[in-house]
Amino acid sequence: RVVALDHDYYCLSRRYRCYNCQAKMKEARNSLEEQAAECNIAIQFQDEVDEGQYTFMAWNRKTLELYPQDIGLQFPAFLTHKSGVDRLLLDMMRPLFDKGL
Repeated sequence: RVVALDHDYYCLSRRYRCYNCQAKMKEARNSLEEQAAECNIAIQFQDEVDEGQYTFMAWNRKTLELYPQDIGLQFPAFLTHKSGVDRLLLDMMRPLFDKGL
């Protein structure tokens, strides 16, 4: 949920998968297992989530920075862990906080 001055709205997006990143993570895991086997060390991976990140949401901060020609700056909200704030509301709040209101 994104909070604006006079209304609230929701942002919906797709989850994207980087198959190149996924392949690199699998190669790294296999290499680590081989090296551990050579040293007679037993290792266990907890689950697939701990392998690394190769899926991304379109509104992810790291992803927004990678969009070409400042397209990421056109995203209308600043997202927090649980909610978001509309950029127009943020722009209005800055001078109020500067003056101590």
